[in-house]
Amino acid sequence: MSRPVTFVLNTEIFEFDGPTGRPLLDAIRVDADLKGTKHACREGDCGSCVVLVGEPTGGTVRYRAMTSCLMPVAAAAGCHVISIEGLDPGGIGPLQQPFVDEGASQCGFCTPGFLVSLVGHLLNCPNWEVAPAFNSLAGNICRCTGYGSIQRATAKILDILRDRVDVDEPRFAALVREGFLPADLREARAHTLDLDPATDDDGDDRPVAGGTDLYVQRPDDFARLDISLVRTPRRGIRCEGDEIVLAGNATAEDMKQSPELATELGDMIRPMDLMGSLPIRERATIAGNIAYGALANTDRESITRAAKAAHAMEFVDQLPDGLDTLLGESGTLLSGGREIISRKELGFRIEASMNQFWAQGSCVADTLADGHQSAVENALYHYRGRKFIQWVDAKAKDQARHNAWRIVENRRNALDYYKNISICHFVPPAFTALAILEKDAFQFSAADLHNTYRRLQELFCEEFNADPDHPPAYIVRKTVKAFIDNAILVPHPVMPDAYNLSSEGFRKLVFFAGYIEPFLESYRTALVYFAKNRRNHHHKAKMLKKMLAIGNRMIRQGEIRLKESISKANYNNAISFFIKNGVRGSEDEEKVRQWNDTIEHYQNLISR
Repeated sequence: MSRPVTFVLNTEIFEFDGPTGRPLLDAIRVDADLKGTKHACREGDCGSCVVLVGEPTGGTVRYRAMTSCLMPVAAAAGCHVISIEGLDPGGIGPLQQPFVDEGASQCGFCTPGFLVSLVGHLLNCPNWEVAPAFNSLAGNICRCTGYGSIQRATAKILDILRDRVDVDEPRFAALVREGFLPADLREARAHTLDLDPATDDDGDDRPVAGGTDLYVQRPDDFARLDISLVRTPRRGIRCEGDEIVLAGNATAEDMKQSPELATELGDMIRPMDLMGSLPIRERATIAGNIAYGALANTDRESITRAAKAAHAMEFVDQLPDGLDTLLGESGTLLSGGREIISRKELGFRIEASMNQFWAQGSCVADTLADGHQSAVENALYHYRGRKFIQWVDAKAKDQARHNAWRIVENRRNALDYYKNISICHFVPPAFTALAILEKDAFQFSAADLHNTYRRLQELFCEEFNADPDHPPAYIVRKTVKAFIDNAILVPHPVMPDAYNLSSEGFRKLVFFAGYIEPFLESYRTALVYFAKNRRNHHHKAKMLKKMLAIGNRMIRQGEIRLKESISKANYNNAISFFIKNGVRGSEDEEKVRQWNDTIEHYQNLISR
């Protein structure tokens, strides 16, 4: 077990002796018996669990509002944590009075989170403007007041401070002087600077950077673990020569506030406001985002080594051995649109996928290099635990055995999410396979495939970024070589640049081509909308809503078969593509018909 975690909680030094992965919310409510910090969504959405976390830095303490439900108690080590009880002045103070006057608290459940978030803003804001204060409360949800009274109370507080506090004077001391913070917090703040600085353990504890994904996906498991909160010697974002260096544990809010990024990116940094509320942005890290969302070809051991070496990587312990197995297998389950997949068919698809990985030189996890069966079983176990798939039992000699999997229909979109993370590996095989299927011949040359590959690139230019360094001819030749290694194609013994389809080749081609079938169905659905509605008849939000309704109707009537094709993201990309290509409404009937014929042609090649 890790050593106890020590921090200042409100005005007292608090020592937590338990699993360091336990959420800070539980340590406050259960171990410290402070019930003002509320337990609600457990996903960082509602803001009722927000606390202030003061981190010693540069001889002072910097306070930030954070969601305690997604924060491991290890992250509080050496810090000053202020819950709603710590803001109690012994009665109604100048912070609470405007909320009373404006009726900004009704049931009261959300009020602690609003007050704590507001104090976090008051401690850090560069001025007393109203709009930024409202934005700082975007992570807090109220079901009663309608927010108008909360905004009026906030504006009244800012009016008071605008008259009494100069924006350049030390903020913590000023808020204590004006009664917005209890005076005993000043001494508690000083105690924080005397605590031993937070350090990491050298053992095998799970390294975590931010936890904003991990504690949503698997909170109960991590609450029982000892974790090591990894840190970098230098946090944040800095310039080194001509480069901008982002520390692995730099947060989304660090990026938003970075003058270096603002100089280089200008207005491009402004959408950071949209990626989450302020308490989430204060915890979500760069390394954690990369580790959780993008390391599709890195095994667990590699992630852990990188985390401990760089002190910056968020550990993805809830995924089975080999992230690429989990992500790639989602495609093997979904391709073809079947509800039930036998073990034999799934085995065929997995072998084809793994052979393609190796043949095209993809980075494959160490756990797969020596045999992938165990990793595959772990992936299936993970999917079954998430209720994505179910066993289908069959009787064999009076004994039940699991010989097939059923995909849970309303979880197909979740599987499709995993598939699309790794789909970059399968786009070249899918396009090349579809080009070969279009040839409808057992013998062809690589040059015969270039035009079709190029047309598919153009059709899905909004979905997949084309390789800027290599033309279709290069990619086709590379994929054809991988198809040869995968026993899909056989080089002609005499004719150069000519290939024959193997006996198993056709089946594998249909499987790989199936990776883009959901996109074809989405684009076909978009065309149905354009055929029925005049130009500029709806704004985009209404268009997307109509397309979702059309997609659901087409599924029910059997016109399309893949639930995952009902995708707002796909529809949005389809709208952009068709508008760029002159399809805006029913007036463009001829173009709608031409594109519909093209898409149906490709669909028929896959489903024949």
